[in-house]
Amino acid sequence: MKKYIISIDKKTYEVEIAEAGDGETKSKPKPAEPEAAAEDKSGEPVPVTAPMPGNIISVLVSPGQKVSRDTPLFILESMKMENEVTAPAAGAVKEVIVSEGAAVEAGDTLAVIE
Repeated sequence: MKKYIISIDKKTYEVEIAEAGDGETKSKPKPAEPEAAAEDKSGEPVPVTAPMPGNIISVLVSPGQKVSRDTPLFILESMKMENEVTAPAAGAVKEVIVSEGAAVEAGDTLAVIE
């Protein structure tokens, strides 16, 4: 096993990575994602937030549209890569806050699902 310390969004993680043939991989638990915590609240609005800074290149939903969990809502370009931002919970899109071309920071609210 090799140990590494990585930093993501100002949070430090210590991970252990198994070498090929070792058959074992371990990592320290990650902090709970805000979307996962919000999903457990039935009937309350669930914010859809940007996972990283970037630019919204496509808005795939509109207010009133019903979505399932993991439905793609936005395409976010970050570091020349296109990333899907998906619904953290099933429901109806209450509000779309950003539009195509908008620059967003990590944690910015992009939409709200009820």
